[in-house]
Order: sequence, then C-alpha cells, then structure tokens
Amino acid sequence: MTILALDTSSSKTGYAIYKNGKITEHGSIRILSRGATDTERTQNRLGQLYTKVCNLISKHKAVQLVAEDIFKDSDPRKQSAFDILAQCRGVIVASNTQNQLPPIVFINPLKVKHDIWGYSSSIRQHRTMTRQEQKQRMIRAVERLGYQLKTDRNGNKDNDQADAIGILVTYLNAHKIPVAHPKTK
Repeated sequence: MTILALDTSSSKTGYAIYKNGKITEHGSIRILSRGATDTERTQNRLGQLYTKVCNLISKHKAVQLVAEDIFKDSDPRKQSAFDILAQCRGVIVASNTQNQLPPIVFINPLKVKHDIWGYSSSIRQHRTMTRQEQKQRMIRAVERLGYQLKTDRNGNKDNDQADAIGILVTYLNAHKIPVAHPKTK
C-alpha cells in the first residue's frame, strides 16, 4: 500500500510517501509563478500543482491521498490565503479523481499539531505561540523521529516537508497502520 500525504500550497507543496511500513521519501515541489496578470499567475500555478501531484501519484503508484484540510481563520485579512488554499484543494481533488483513487482523507491541521507535538488549541497557548514557533516545533518533532529535512540556501529547514510527514504520521496512527521511523530502526 502506497500513501501520498500532501501539505498543499500554491507556491510550495510538501509531500511524504508511505510504502512497505515506512516513510520512504519526503520533499517539496516548487510551483513557479509565471504570467503577466495575477489571474494568469494563479492559473499557471494551479496547472503546475495539478501536473506535479499527478506525477507523484503515478511515479509512486499511490493508492491513497491524505492532505491537510484548509483552516478558515476568523481574521478577514486572511481571506485571500483561504481562497487560494481552497483552489489548491480543488486541484488535488481533481488530481485524485483523474487517477481514480478513493476519496482523499483530509486531516485538520490542529489535529496534526496535537498528535505530533502536543499542541493545545487553548486560548492561552494559541495566542502566545507565533506561526514561526509552531513551524519550528513541527520541524523539531519530525526530526526527533529521525527524518532529515532538506534545507534552503539560507540553511532554513523545510517546514512543508515536516508538515507532510506530520500529516502522514497522524493518518497512519489514526488507522493503526504500523510505521518504522528512522530512529526506531
């Protein structure tokens, strides 16, 4: 059974592959921005996302897709980010349908944070922890499992890969599917 987990975005999408009892590959795919207008750039990015997700499904012969659900923040300033993520979700649903896979399992991002590093959505913790701190906690938690994350040219670890691994581990644990992490070998 091969499962593909995605942390989807319109600029960089993290992915992780589960096969034969372990996470065999993880990384991120970059989506380039091309086009003269915002509409052209968005359509081009969504087209690239579709192609790249279909390629991952085909290359790894995935039989199930798992993805982070989109989170609707009450802050109206974040509406455009929500709209883009909703379009990306539609693209991965189309990729899934094109490849005739069972319905995608969407996992709430707060559940992933809770399962991987013990995040509590209590008002106190939610207000005191920045988005950057949350990313760093996910990176550290995934590295404690033994996964080596790629870094960019500035030495920053790829939080999209960490999120994809977290999504996959959360799915595997919820379905009682055994997984051997690098630290447990």
